[in-house]
Amino acid sequence: MTIAIVINTSWNIFNFRKGLVKALIDAGHTLYAIAPTDSYSEKLKEIGLLHIPLEMNAKSKNPINDLILIYRFYKLYKSLNINTVLHYTIKPNIYGSLAASFLRIKVINNVSGLGTTFIRQNMVTEIVKVLYKLAFKSTHHIFFQNEDDKDLFTSNRIIPAKKVSVLPGSGIPLEEITYSGINPVSKPIRMIMCSRLLKDKGVEEFLGAAEQVKKIYAQDVEFILCGKEELNPKLGFDLDFVRYYIDNQIVNYLGHIDNVHEKIKQCHVAILPSYREGVPRALLEAAAIGLPIITTDAPGCKEVVINGENGYLCEVKNQDSLYNCMINFLQLSIIEKEIMGKKSRELVEKRFDEKLVITAYLDKI
Repeated sequence: MTIAIVINTSWNIFNFRKGLVKALIDAGHTLYAIAPTDSYSEKLKEIGLLHIPLEMNAKSKNPINDLILIYRFYKLYKSLNINTVLHYTIKPNIYGSLAASFLRIKVINNVSGLGTTFIRQNMVTEIVKVLYKLAFKSTHHIFFQNEDDKDLFTSNRIIPAKKVSVLPGSGIPLEEITYSGINPVSKPIRMIMCSRLLKDKGVEEFLGAAEQVKKIYAQDVEFILCGKEELNPKLGFDLDFVRYYIDNQIVNYLGHIDNVHEKIKQCHVAILPSYREGVPRALLEAAAIGLPIITTDAPGCKEVVINGENGYLCEVKNQDSLYNCMINFLQLSIIEKEIMGKKSRELVEKRFDEKLVITAYLDKI
């Protein structure tokens, strides 16, 4: 069978889908990777994929450009003689699925998160719901990464319940991410947030709560923020916004780093005060390494924490609630922190093993 994996970045395929790619190749399938060209496109050859470039602007809302994208998907799928398409991210899920339906190609979609559109309910949200309903009408199966997202789609009659199921995120390759536990050094306590500087990730709440904590714990706590800045002020923050927190030694901002696992191993807790997620990969990887988690009681985030056992849940968009969770964690002994970290690893092993994701895909294919 000829299968295309379609995502909005080659980086995503290389970093998050290698296990699935290997399983499909081992099963005898021919695979293409369809994604915009980036610094990881050439690396796809290392995992047995032929990269087919297809530019798509993930942030564009221009209907003319979207119609053109449907046509480009159609031409590409037809020329490659694709049998099955695995779609990820919004543009492939909607416009790739529409193109595939014209060619009667089998489609498996993965809704890995609903993004800003569903966080800020407005007219655009209603339009996107209609587009999803049209696109998923002839889809073979749709995977969601949490129950809340699945229920939203089925309760709004965007898709019938018989066509959907829930996966444990993108899955964690536990054999590659070994347990190391929290940093055994008791001071300073290092709290890390790994995320692009987007408003919906809770960056502003993280920085504000960090400033509050620093007034009490000073040099006994270190806050680390790593991730790309966002140049669109409607969506997030650039370096100028973070400068105040850097200059006042509230946060150590590292920007984007490739080997984030090594930095996580130097820390004691991973934080993500996001407004909504599929299941956040950054938290799953931190939990697999053995860090406690502080995150929001929001769809996708709450799946990674059993409150009080392997971390704490705070309220969405509530800086004071996040601050209280940070203080609660700081007041634990180093042994209590280590126990939380061990429970994080146990949770990932039980619920988020990549093998569960691979088995589900092979079954549907």
